[in-house]
Amino acid sequence: MRLRVLRAFAAALLTGALVAGSQVRSAPIPDRVDGQDINDIYGWWAAIYPNWPFVPDLASVWPAPRLWTPSRQWSDLIPQSPAQVRMSADQLNAYGSSVDVLEFNPNPAYPDFVQWKQGYFSQIASLNRAFIVGYEQINGTRLHPIGTTGADALKYDMSDPYNRAVFTEDIDFIFREIVQPYSAWCVTSDGRAVIYLWNTESMLGDFGSLLNEVKAQYPVMFIGSEWHKPDEADAPLMARLDALDGFMAYSVLDPDNAGNYSHAITEQYWSALVFRNWLRDYEATRQSSPGKYRLFIPTFQSAYDDSRFPGRQMPNGVAKVTPMYPGTQQELLNGAQALKTAIVQDHIFDNYGPFVIYNELYEGAAVIESQPYAAPPSEYHAFGLERLSVVGQFFGAPQGQE
Repeated sequence: MRLRVLRAFAAALLTGALVAGSQVRSAPIPDRVDGQDINDIYGWWAAIYPNWPFVPDLASVWPAPRLWTPSRQWSDLIPQSPAQVRMSADQLNAYGSSVDVLEFNPNPAYPDFVQWKQGYFSQIASLNRAFIVGYEQINGTRLHPIGTTGADALKYDMSDPYNRAVFTEDIDFIFREIVQPYSAWCVTSDGRAVIYLWNTESMLGDFGSLLNEVKAQYPVMFIGSEWHKPDEADAPLMARLDALDGFMAYSVLDPDNAGNYSHAITEQYWSALVFRNWLRDYEATRQSSPGKYRLFIPTFQSAYDDSRFPGRQMPNGVAKVTPMYPGTQQELLNGAQALKTAIVQDHIFDNYGPFVIYNELYEGAAVIESQPYAAPPSEYHAFGLERLSVVGQFFGAPQGQE
């Protein structure tokens, strides 16, 4: 469900991407990396996007002015400044967040890595926040899609030798340039750096064996974004699920496209319960890797609204996805309580996180301190610090455990 818009200059550069079969660098890779162990971390996980420009006309969440300098248009490419990144980190700490999930694209056609180094990694010692790399392997990638238009433009055949080489080289870059240099702040589990892969459903073909090959070369583990009971007759799908080390949804889906927040939260509970029951049974009886336990991490979402962004409307101008907001503050509180119950009382999820969108501004879910704009009275936008207050109240790190 995540937005990733191509920079104007990317199309030309994509044609000059690496040649299929190119080799990763040959310097030795350690057997393990020890950073911030996932079992010692308390508090919610914040998905952060400081390199994206804030364009008010396109965004469904407007951050407070001190936290972001607005761009007139997307091509202005004004990211958060180092000082604004620091202020955001202070805000995350104040509301009990413990981990940053970094939306990162290693495609050299993008300035992401330079901006991450300038804005985030240059001051990581003073930020002192644990992080997980969220590898952008779908939009703007160097992978070759199975089609050029529609949904097929965002799906990839991972049996293709070229795509396998690109994926491996991207992980090599992430490991050498982010995980190793900043290992003291990297979230790890049993000596493996955690990498989040969103929209793994779009990685078709023999993706499972590729994940296992990469894990044999690098001390990393992969959390995928899918969490629906699978079709067990689909061999590539089952191989992919078997190779993944955990699951974490990126968003709470509105299955009927009705804009009904409470219904979506209820559906999240029941679909997660069905998947959890299937997953634990699979691990116990049918998996190809006996004894392997896969993490199941919760997701909290305060809203969803991509209706302001170009291309997200039908020909008649109506949003393709109906904006989904709670109608009242109490409805938002009820959603948080429902997920808290699913974690703590019903043990559907493992007690990590949950994963929360902090500053992705274009799909309406961000909990960053925001400024108000004209909005329908039936939609509870929770301007200001209200969304953060709810997240901190229900999921914040206990005092002294940040």
